[in-house]
Amino acid sequence: MITRLLLCLLLFMPLTAYCEDIAGVKVEKSFVSETGKTLVLNGAGIRKKFFLDIYVASLFLQHPSDSAKKIIDADGEKRVVMHFLYKEVDKETLNKGWEEGLSANLTAQS
Repeated sequence: MITRLLLCLLLFMPLTAYCEDIAGVKVEKSFVSETGKTLVLNGAGIRKKFFLDIYVASLFLQHPSDSAKKIIDADGEKRVVMHFLYKEVDKETLNKGWEEGLSANLTAQS
């Protein structure tokens, strides 16, 4: 459920694909997973709120695609990597934000 939301968010974020540097965060074009499979950068972007840079998120897939449905349904390995830039948010505030975002975007059936 959370994975679906993150994948969808990454697909519809302003993307800077195949970029090496986003807001000072080095985003690799690919890497080898713990199971030995190569995952390729499908897209990356920065989350901003007002004038603050909150985080840089990147989506790595075994089989890159521009279709949210194909990504969610794919059997290959997937990984979302998030680098938090705004250090003033504590754990409780971050958790509350995730819960509010998820509840606002998911139905009881999700």
